[in-house]
Amino acid sequence: MPINIEIKGTADEDAASFIRTGRLLAAMLNDAGRTDVIVTSFNDAAIADFHARAPQIGPAPGRDALAAYFLTGLRPPAGTVALQVPVTFGGIRVMSKEFVAKAHADGYAVHVWFSGSAPDNATTYNAMIDMCADGLMPARPRLFEKIPGRA
Repeated sequence: MPINIEIKGTADEDAASFIRTGRLLAAMLNDAGRTDVIVTSFNDAAIADFHARAPQIGPAPGRDALAAYFLTGLRPPAGTVALQVPVTFGGIRVMSKEFVAKAHADGYAVHVWFSGSAPDNATTYNAMIDMCADGLMPARPRLFEKIPGRA
C-alpha cells in the first residue's frame, strides 16, 4: 500500500516554498531508496520539479493538470500513477463512475479526498467505494473504520 505524501508550502501564493519542500522531499526519498510512495501537491510546478529530481516516485498531478484532465481529457504529465480528486469542487461533481472508468482506462488509480468536498459519512464513503475508487482519504478515519464490512 503506497503512502501518499503531499508537498506543502507556506502559502498558496508562495510557489518557491512548495518547490523548496519538494526538493527536500526528493532528496530524502532518494537517499532512503524509497519508491513505495505517491507524491502530490496542489502546486503543479512543485510536482514537476519533484518528479524531475525523483523520477522513480509515482506522482499525482497538481490542481491545474488535474483540472485539465477532468475538463478536457488532456493527459497529466508523464509518470502520473494516480489522480487524487475531491468528491466535488466548486459545486461541480468530480467523482462519478464515468470519471473512474476513464481514469482506469487511461492507466490511473483514483484516490478520493474529502476535507470539505463532501459529507464525511458512511453514505459518501460507500458511494465512492461503489464507484470503484482505488483509495479513500477520509477526513474522519475513525468513522470510516466503523463502517461495517468496509474497514
